Amino acid sequence: MKRFLSFALLLFASALVAHAAERRILSREVQVGRDQTVRIEIPVGETRVESVEGSTLTAELTLECRWAQRDCERVLDEVKLEVRSTKRRLRLELEGLPRWHKSKLEIEGRITVPRSAPLEIDFGVGELEISGHQGDLWVDMGVGEVEASLPRQAVGLVSLDVGVGEAELFGAGSRVEGRRSMLVGSEVYWDEGPGRSRIHIDLGVGKITLRLE
Repeated sequence: MKRFLSFALLLFASALVAHAAERRILSREVQVGRDQTVRIEIPVGETRVESVEGSTLTAELTLECRWAQRDCERVLDEVKLEVRSTKRRLRLELEGLPRWHKSKLEIEGRITVPRSAPLEIDFGVGELEISGHQGDLWVDMGVGEVEASLPRQAVGLVSLDVGVGEAELFGAGSRVEGRRSMLVGSEVYWDEGPGRSRIHIDLGVGKITLRLE
């Protein structure tokens, strides 16, 4: 019995070590210049983008294999969270993820950006949540769901476009459903907001929900 328990504990410990090797956290923190546009490029996963006071961008992404894989640790080691900065643009990009490994990983992220900085998000597949942003916002996403909650007083124009799926806008005086094209797409255009920011969200397949609060 003691030998069996020792063997079971050894297996359990080995499983914990293997699990630890199949999970990785990437993080970055960088200052955003006054005239810089923030651009975020994430190919897949679930990401929450929150806008905060200050001039700092912070990012934390957790990568984990969906199931036991012999090459998982190697794949995780190859993925990098890179920051590139020019005079006009600061770009945060998840790099090194081979196309054939995207479905094998679960990626969850939380990113904070300066509240008023122009923001561009290029997202592949998954779920994207955006909150609190007061500057211009451009989102280009392939497949999935976009949910955004923005301060109404900051928004002047909204343009939502879904190739296949639906788009909805709440808080523009009433609920606005997207106009449909060929019964598959959905478009929302509203330019009666009291603010100055321009919101453009383009989604290939899925759903856009924008709330002005």
